[in-house]
Amino acid sequence: MIHTKLRKVLVADENTSVQTTLRLALEQQDVEIFEAQQALDALELFNDKLPEIVFLDSMIEGEIDGITLCQLIKSMKLPHYCFVVLLLSKASTQNIDACFAAGADHYLVKPFNAPDVINTIAEYNQKAQQSTPLPDTLENKSIPTQETHFAPVPYESLTGFDTAGLHNLEFMLGSKDKVFDTLKNFIIDFDGIIDEIKASFHAQQKEVARRKLHSLKGTAAIVGANTLSILAAEIEAQVFVSENIDQQLTGLDIAWQTVNNTVSTMF
Repeated sequence: MIHTKLRKVLVADENTSVQTTLRLALEQQDVEIFEAQQALDALELFNDKLPEIVFLDSMIEGEIDGITLCQLIKSMKLPHYCFVVLLLSKASTQNIDACFAAGADHYLVKPFNAPDVINTIAEYNQKAQQSTPLPDTLENKSIPTQETHFAPVPYESLTGFDTAGLHNLEFMLGSKDKVFDTLKNFIIDFDGIIDEIKASFHAQQKEVARRKLHSLKGTAAIVGANTLSILAAEIEAQVFVSENIDQQLTGLDIAWQTVNNTVSTMF
């Protein structure tokens, strides 16, 4: 069901009562609503419509879950700020941590009501006004737009990336150009991440370090940087039980530099 209004909102949840609650609340706002019940349908709609706001069930049915889909959306270069709201079945610490580690802007716990949705839209409006473009951090100081067309590069030539993972990402995104866009944005988004993790750990901000590692682990897995993802997961498991992870972080930094150099030199 589509309503021709101003903002584009994607609602991705297989539960019809949740869809109805969101639709009734959103119809009071200046938005255009798109609905999906499965993960890949939601991703296809997202790529086609490029909504400003996404309400996404964290456990949506399909080949990927909502957490992974959120990470994927947040790794894309978009023409505007995209506000992702994860819909959780319960407000456990683990669920909330996973929500924000995936890059979500907000979460709602089911069952929620219309005022909760309206307040979320108000939060989006405030955050959208404050958002600024990402800085240029790659050597060529350019970020590809959706019209960018890359020279043919075989996935097998991308050191530090898993070929099967990249083919899977292409299946989800729909084109090789979008895969390469995502790889460049991955490098931009996580620039300096190892130094941030190390600083957080030594400042005894171990929960901050853990969340950064969790986010790096998940997003690296999505873009096929499997070695980087595995190392981040191993270090995440040690953050609260070790007083010194410098050696492990050195290995993580080497893995990061590998994928960073690959993307910076190939594209």
